[in-house]
Amino acid sequence: MYKYNRAINDLMKKIFVRYEEYPINSPIPSIAIGRDGEIVLSMLIVADDTTSRHVKAYKDRVVNVNTSCYTEVDRSGIGENLIIAFQFFYPACQPIFRTIITVDSIDGQMQFSEALRSVSEFNLWITDKKYQVLKVMTLDWEYEAHRRILEPFWR
Repeated sequence: MYKYNRAINDLMKKIFVRYEEYPINSPIPSIAIGRDGEIVLSMLIVADDTTSRHVKAYKDRVVNVNTSCYTEVDRSGIGENLIIAFQFFYPACQPIFRTIITVDSIDGQMQFSEALRSVSEFNLWITDKKYQVLKVMTLDWEYEAHRRILEPFWR
């Protein structure tokens, strides 16, 4: 059974200050500086009811997550959007969540790609629609595997 943790929820609210504005099922990044001056990258997914049920059911088990990074041409055709996607592998479903850093936010693309260059892991926070933290996962990140995609965003 899921148990609410006030301290974890309070920490989530500090990391993702505007968490209530985030759309359902759309990962939102947060870039911070840690105590030792290192970059700390976190992502928040406010999950729909179906995904929340699966996260709760598998809270204490290892769930495989495939992380991918790619670009796609912006609808306007003026540039490329940077996309990070997470696919979860639960026995009954395999939801995919994508965050799109649009060409409209060139500074955001640069900051995000530079953060991805600087980290070897990041934290993935998952909440339900009431913003109760269901799970926090640390995912490995292999910059070199995505270097070709990220380099064009460093301006």
